[in-house]
Amino acid sequence: METITGNIKEGMGKGAHFLPQYAEEIKKYIGFLPFPGTLNLELDKKNKEIFEKEKTKQAPIIITPQILGSIQLFPIKIKKINHCSIIIPKKTTHPSNIIEIIADKNIKTELQNNNNKTVSFTFL
Repeated sequence: METITGNIKEGMGKGAHFLPQYAEEIKKYIGFLPFPGTLNLELDKKNKEIFEKEKTKQAPIIITPQILGSIQLFPIKIKKINHCSIIIPKKTTHPSNIIEIIADKNIKTELQNNNNKTVSFTFL
């Protein structure tokens, strides 16, 4: 598994609005209740290519609720964070080089990062 690194980007708060509506289903499939918000990472061209290559090696967990759009989950490992996952909503306004990460806690707080800092992860 290759390490992927991205720059933390400020979000628009949409994850905090929608994520609680998926929380119980996420817990059912990947074993943790997500913190109500996502961490947005901007990938440069090299890391985006690595991400796409590594993602094809994984079987996504797909959640399709009756009301909201479906999401794909890809469990990942971030240093010091035990439970986290890439979340890819079917409906998104993010460009393809922005990925969203969920965890059982606030990742920024746990890693003590601010915007424009980097976070690295690997797929499990």
